Amino acid sequence: MVLGYRAGRAGLLDDPAAHRGFLTRVAVVGTSLSVLGALPVALTVQGLLSPGALTEGLAMGLQVLSGVLGGAGYAALFALWGIRLERRSSPLARAVAAMGQRSLTFYILNSVLVAVVLHPDLLGLGTRVGGFGALLVAALAWSVSLVLAAWLEVRNRPGPLDQLMRRCVHGGRRARGPAAAEEPARGGG
Repeated sequence: MVLGYRAGRAGLLDDPAAHRGFLTRVAVVGTSLSVLGALPVALTVQGLLSPGALTEGLAMGLQVLSGVLGGAGYAALFALWGIRLERRSSPLARAVAAMGQRSLTFYILNSVLVAVVLHPDLLGLGTRVGGFGALLVAALAWSVSLVLAAWLEVRNRPGPLDQLMRRCVHGGRRARGPAAAEEPARGGG
């Protein structure tokens, strides 16, 4: 959360083209360190290492910490990918960008849709469809979210949860985001 806050304050993801060099370094270093940090646990799971309890616990801690760097690396990769998609400007690229601008809303929506369909105490399909079926459910949930994001973008509406978060964080002040574009520029005069 702290890394996301800092990236937001620095505008790294608002204008990724202006920060391309830095984002490239974060992508390479973050994902590389994440993979290296997970390597001891992966080797243990495969039976190639047999560490003691303390060493295994330290390896798990390293995996968690390096996973944070991996998250930053993947966020940077997606920002760099966004630069390429922006140039193409196809309907799919615009829909993906619209979903990204409303990321909190669609992260929660996708999580809820998948959980409702797959969880054994809800619709319970997870016990019957297997791994491939779960992948199809996730792809369908993502597709529904993509259509909804495109619909919100056409109407210049923010994601409801993103808007709620902005209100909680910024109070009555307007924040940057899809709906904030309507706010007139404040000149110094």
